[in-house]
Amino acid sequence: MKIKLLTILIGILVGGTINLSAQNVERAVSEIRAEVTAINKNAKGYAKKTKDIEGISVEGTQATYFTSGRGLHKVTAQIYGETFRSSLELYFQGEDLIFAYEKTSKYNGSIGTNPLKVVKVEEKRLYFSNEKMIKFLSGKTAVKSQSEDWQQAESEMLDLAKTFKDAY
Repeated sequence: MKIKLLTILIGILVGGTINLSAQNVERAVSEIRAEVTAINKNAKGYAKKTKDIEGISVEGTQATYFTSGRGLHKVTAQIYGETFRSSLELYFQGEDLIFAYEKTSKYNGSIGTNPLKVVKVEEKRLYFSNEKMIKFLSGKTAVKSQSEDWQQAESEMLDLAKTFKDAY
């Protein structure tokens, strides 16, 4: 009887901890969304600088940086590939990436194909806190944090953010 009660109590404690962790993530995501909204609202007042960025795509990458006296707030980029085009938005708080939105349109062939058509559109939303991804949505699907897709997306996006910051 005591063992059964102890097992139930441990289950409740572990379950409560898991929910608390999920609540913390959702609270952080809500704060990130509020910061992204504020950045977009203030974007007209930020200094803008557009430049071509080397080393991301052979077909070309153009980025626009939004800054103020407090530093870099946002980067928007168009990344062109032979078989795709991506729009990327990176949001920063201080020096840290907090949110990334990527929309990739994939073509039915390579550049030069007539007629060139978009056959697939993929969207990704990645939320970060302290240089770690805390939530990843591929389309409307939440990706599990222990998955290979999560690890790859986190690494690639942090590398991209560093490349854009270094190019500024």
